[in-house]
Amino acid sequence: IGEVSGSLDNVLANMADYYENDRKIKKKAKSAMVYPSLLLGLTFIVVLFINLFILPKFQETISELGGEAPRITIIVMSISAFLQDNIFIIIPAVVLFILLVWLFFKTEKGKFVKDFLLYHMPVIGKVQKNLITSRFSKAFIILIDSGMTMVDCLENLKKMLGNKLFSEKFNFTIEEVKRGRRIAVSLEATKLFPDILTEMISVGEESGNIQEVLKSSSNYFDECVESSIASASAALEPVMIVILGLVVGVVIISVLLPI
Repeated sequence: IGEVSGSLDNVLANMADYYENDRKIKKKAKSAMVYPSLLLGLTFIVVLFINLFILPKFQETISELGGEAPRITIIVMSISAFLQDNIFIIIPAVVLFILLVWLFFKTEKGKFVKDFLLYHMPVIGKVQKNLITSRFSKAFIILIDSGMTMVDCLENLKKMLGNKLFSEKFNFTIEEVKRGRRIAVSLEATKLFPDILTEMISVGEESGNIQEVLKSSSNYFDECVESSIASASAALEPVMIVILGLVVGVVIISVLLPI
């Protein structure tokens, strides 16, 4: 496109800025997920360690003392016994399940399912929506500046969104624009993007200055991405700590009650 339009230098400079910004945002998102992921892993390790090494000792002591164990103790001890008896089946089964899920997510259908789940998750969904909206605005600017027709811009945008759910639904927008409908109206009908984006694009179409409107939009949604990443990280950390505390708390109560 840059060669045909005679603006290869501008296209490459825009692409460099686009991918650099995209990389920074992805890096921030991954960094924000490190601590919650570590807590999740720690919870799994603690539960496994307690069930395999700690509870069996208490089970022997409780059995020797006699008496009737509370229901919570019976349940926890039953889980512990099940894990001890089947640990060499459970671990390979979990690893195999994770591998199969990972391979499924590599397929076209799997990518759609993964993106659908991420988009509709309570906390992560907001990050995904802002991230794709920011990417959409930046990519749209590059394609318009390159001199492509509007339909060609939209066709290429679909490939650049990096989300199968958005790409599938974006086909509707492309078909509607081909029929002569305005971009803002066609985007709004998909219910994919925030209302503020479609409203600003509508203003850009009316004023004939859609590039400037998209630049303002991309800057705004860059800030939204950073704030939503920070909010997601702040929300996930206490949730993981509470889950870890509850798991350990239930085990402690199941041991202390019979004693």
